[in-house]
Amino acid sequence: MKVDTINKLVLLIDPKVDQCPVLVKRSSLTELEKDSEIKEFNDKLFEGKEAIRISRKDVFDVFKEKNELGFLLYVLYWGFPVNMHNIFAKVRNGKVALKSFVAILLSNPTALDNNNVPQKAGCGYALLSKLLYFSSAKFVVEGKKVPFAILDSRVTKSINCMEGIEFESLKRSLRKTDVYKRCKAYSAELFRLANGNPNEIERWEYVLWLLGG
Repeated sequence: MKVDTINKLVLLIDPKVDQCPVLVKRSSLTELEKDSEIKEFNDKLFEGKEAIRISRKDVFDVFKEKNELGFLLYVLYWGFPVNMHNIFAKVRNGKVALKSFVAILLSNPTALDNNNVPQKAGCGYALLSKLLYFSSAKFVVEGKKVPFAILDSRVTKSINCMEGIEFESLKRSLRKTDVYKRCKAYSAELFRLANGNPNEIERWEYVLWLLGG
């Protein structure tokens, strides 16, 4: 697919309208609930139900509540409703470091740097990009505040299928081994493809996500 085609889709699709609700089954969270704090949180969240739906808006709303564990788990459940790549065990084991990172996002997301990103606590690029996206964290490119965009396997698959020289820099951004630098470089490239409009980065990411399904 070429850049002109994606630009047309960007005008038609809006993740804020679609909301992308995800069905989360309590039975799939057994690994996480080996942690008593997480089990207690889920008891309140599910209220005896076998499953709930979580939308993008729900995750943004929970961020406003300034609850470290709540925000971490909402992002996790929306982004990983099943235990992909054993991520639940990784998050459970790295919970302390991840909550400390979320505390930074809740208080001052502009204070981020490569040193306070918990890369060894189960925070790969897919989880990290979602935490950055839903916290509305930003960085500066060409004097403009640019939001982080979600980067996961579906988006990566879509990018690798793109045609044209316009996408070469975007593909190179995915090769960075440092997960924070990868998320930052990828978001900066989306900013470039969106013609320097930060408001269209989210739409670009969503189109790439849909195409990668």
